[in-house]
Amino acid sequence: MNTHMSHALFAIFGVALAGCNQAQSPSTHNGQAPSSAGSVAATTSAAPTGSVISLGEQSTHLQSTVSWDETVASLPKDKAQYLQKIQVRYFGSLAFSDDEERQYLEAAGFPSIEEWLNAMQMSDTELKAISDTGDGKAQAIYLDRMMERASGYLHLRDINDAAYRASPGHSYSLKAYEISTQVQFSHRSPFTGYLLGAMYSTLNYPPSPETAAAGMLVAADAGDPRAAALFSDYLAQHPNLDRDLIQVARNAMDVSP
Repeated sequence: MNTHMSHALFAIFGVALAGCNQAQSPSTHNGQAPSSAGSVAATTSAAPTGSVISLGEQSTHLQSTVSWDETVASLPKDKAQYLQKIQVRYFGSLAFSDDEERQYLEAAGFPSIEEWLNAMQMSDTELKAISDTGDGKAQAIYLDRMMERASGYLHLRDINDAAYRASPGHSYSLKAYEISTQVQFSHRSPFTGYLLGAMYSTLNYPPSPETAAAGMLVAADAGDPRAAALFSDYLAQHPNLDRDLIQVARNAMDVSP
């Protein structure tokens, strides 16, 4: 294993995971994380009262449409932008072209459009409460939430590492790494491959496209027939990836029973 590969693996699967034991609940900066179009509910929302709601209980009144693109196009701008950001984050893996493919994705453990939109309306506290019940999709979406929260601070790593480590973004990153272990073993879905690939490639410093590629292979190993094509497209965009690192990351992120 060459020096670059060894350093990358240590950064991805060593330091970050070891630091999870010391992670505190993510704090807010001036009340909340940086906002953006289609952002999720603020972290300061009240915790749920009574029984914990589920991701599917709140109706989003989606129109009956054929494809992902048509469904997203029928939604208000903020919701459409939110979904498109998620679609890009997971390499196009959420898209479906017809009802049969949509049903396959939902049966295979991919959160549905309705579940993403319901989660969008929840505070971090509410979403975590559902995640804590062991709901695999809720855990996956909560991990996505922590990754999104962290992303607004990642630029600080290029400016001042101490400032980044003192920021809420560092706490969000550590929380994401902590949750990733739970998701890997509780939600054995092809989506988890894409999720872990996106998380490691985004939060690792420097960014690691090899882990994104590995996530697609994990999804393929978990049975997603579309993953091979997504992997080939990704390799065409990133032709100089370290294949050995991809394989090591693939093994580490395995979601097989």
